[in-house]
Amino acid sequence: MMWLWQERDHLAFDVGGCEPGFERFVNPAQFALDAQTLVRRAADLALENRARFIDLPSTTDFLTSQKPRPGYFWDNCHAGIATGLTGDTSTARRRLDRVLAEDAFAPWMVRTQESAR
Repeated sequence: MMWLWQERDHLAFDVGGCEPGFERFVNPAQFALDAQTLVRRAADLALENRARFIDLPSTTDFLTSQKPRPGYFWDNCHAGIATGLTGDTSTARRRLDRVLAEDAFAPWMVRTQESAR
């Protein structure tokens, strides 16, 4: 899942991403069966995400219920943007203040902090 509320020149996995597991190629028949299993799992995950992120309030609930991970800059950023979009300005300010408190060691962090301001 990639949030579209910020301009990016690349794809990002803001929620989800690489799923565990690896299927070794043995022969075409076995690989076809394994590929079908992987496709079914991907379809199930897509349906789960559609149900989880049905609208902005449910997306905001998800983002604010996640405990920010140490060193993961984007948790507070995404939660701050989402809460701001839903009108919860006090939570938005608190979460974006945490973004501003991060040590901006990369240009993309500086740009994100400028947006947070």
